[in-house]
Amino acid sequence: MEKNHSRKRIFLTLILSLFAILSLSHSLFRWGFADEIGTIADGYSHLFFDFRMGQNNPPLSKQLMALPLLFLNLDFPVNEPAWKIGHDANGEYSHSFFFKNRVSHEKIILVSRMVSTLFACILGLLLFLWAKQLWDQPTAFCSLILYSLWPAILGYSSVAQTDMAITLAFFASIFVLWKYLNCPNKKTFFILGLATGLAFATKLTSILLPPIQFFIHSLREKSFFNKRFFYLAAAWGIAIFVLILDYGIFGVPRFIDTFRWVLGNTLGVRESQVFFFGKSYAYHPLYYGAIVLLKNPIPILFFSIFGTILNWKKKDTLFLFIPILALFISASRSKIQLGERFILPLYPFLALLAGSAFSFCYRHSKKMVRFGSLALLLWLIFSDIVTYPYYLSYVNALGGGADKGWRYM
Repeated sequence: MEKNHSRKRIFLTLILSLFAILSLSHSLFRWGFADEIGTIADGYSHLFFDFRMGQNNPPLSKQLMALPLLFLNLDFPVNEPAWKIGHDANGEYSHSFFFKNRVSHEKIILVSRMVSTLFACILGLLLFLWAKQLWDQPTAFCSLILYSLWPAILGYSSVAQTDMAITLAFFASIFVLWKYLNCPNKKTFFILGLATGLAFATKLTSILLPPIQFFIHSLREKSFFNKRFFYLAAAWGIAIFVLILDYGIFGVPRFIDTFRWVLGNTLGVRESQVFFFGKSYAYHPLYYGAIVLLKNPIPILFFSIFGTILNWKKKDTLFLFIPILALFISASRSKIQLGERFILPLYPFLALLAGSAFSFCYRHSKKMVRFGSLALLLWLIFSDIVTYPYYLSYVNALGGGADKGWRYM
């Protein structure tokens, strides 16, 4: 028995290790994005509780990605005009931080990207643990395998942006909510508040968490306001306290400015354009539907749809369906439509559903069903091999592949 457990731990470690290797090797092939350079430079200043730069999101994920840079003894470009006025519209501050420092910009960005890969590995472990508790260990391994082969996950896990961090924080807070509603005690209550607070401090996508948590609670408990609701509200209080601590208390006015800026750009009129099926739009309600359909491998789409059908009536999968719908509808209604990363947090929930379908097919009594599931897995692996290392540009066969995907989005 002990030997069997040891083998499963080795297999789990092997999957996560291979995922980390793919992610980190992918980062070696990619030059830094403009958003990455700004994120890391802003995060380094946030470590010292100076929030004049980077007003587009709360600081936690940027601080964590910049944290290893403290060991590199970097120069801080405080003499840049952009730093003095607290606005880096033309990138002078971030450019100086990266290209005029004592350490090469390649090293700075690689170190920060390693933190994003770590976020993705932790998320993979949480996904495995939750799938094991929702179904069983084989299903947990199936979910983790699909997650580890997901092109979008591999791509964004090697980018030093806030996207993988909020994906981890969002998933963790829903996971802990499930734990709390199934086993309410002081420990799960406190962890729920802490997890939600870390999400609040990571990215403003987390403003969806309270209504999602409230809706799940109401459906699960068949009551709006009961004793557990007031504990849930208290957990939100803990979350707000965590957010305030991350801003160093006196930086909270900066969060209010950030919230106003993001809310205005999300609900207001955007000057930027989105390219969709050969035309430019200020906004298109079908944009993210096309992204889900065209930028995810067909085997994953199949397993996700089949997993939804298999689990439609199960009580606990309420914790998966509601976040998926809320994140998708919110992104589709938003006036900020800047690519797949805005819906990245819904993919781990889909991975759980897809893993349950893959496990069902793989263990089916009919050989043809088992063969079909393995054929789809091999298709997914082949897609990753062909796409490597350019996972962010992945487009499936429905979109004509990466070479023709630009025609649609």
